Amino acid sequence: MAVVAKVSADVMEGVAPLTVTFRLSIESGIPSTFLWDFGDGTTSTDDEPTHVYTSTGYHTVIVKITDTESAVTTIRMGGYIRIGKLDFEADVTKGDPPLQVNFVNLSAAPTGYFFTGYAWDFGDGSIPASGSTGATHTYQDNGNYNVDLSAQMYRL
Repeated sequence: MAVVAKVSADVMEGVAPLTVTFRLSIESGIPSTFLWDFGDGTTSTDDEPTHVYTSTGYHTVIVKITDTESAVTTIRMGGYIRIGKLDFEADVTKGDPPLQVNFVNLSAAPTGYFFTGYAWDFGDGSIPASGSTGATHTYQDNGNYNVDLSAQMYRL
C-alpha cells in the first residue's frame, strides 16, 4: 500500500541564509526511503531533513517516498519557501582612521514582498543606524569590523 503523508515546514519565508526543518506526517503505509528536492538544486534522503536556503526566490519542495513494496508516492508541499537576501557593499574596506565608509544596500526581497526597518550595525560598538538605501559610518580606530544589516520582510 502506497504511503499517504502530509509535508510541513517550520518556517515558510525569511532571509537567506534561512534554515528550514521539514516534517512528514505519515497517515498510512510504511515508508522505506525518502528523496527530498528543495527546489534549489539540492536534495536529501533524510526522513525529516533540515535545509539551509541561500538563494533568493520561491522554492517548490517535493518529497518522493518509497514504501516497503517499492510503491512511490510524490508529494508537493503546499505553498513555496520564499527567500529574500540582505546584502550590501562598502566603497572602502581598508584605510587609516578616521575612515569614512559608504555602504550601499543591495538587498532583494522575493516578488510580492518588501523589506522594512533596516538596521545597520557597524561592528564597532557605535549606535546602530537605519536607512533603506545605505548608510555612512566613520571608523575611529584601527581594526577589523563585522558589519551586519538586518530588516523585516513583509508581504505586499
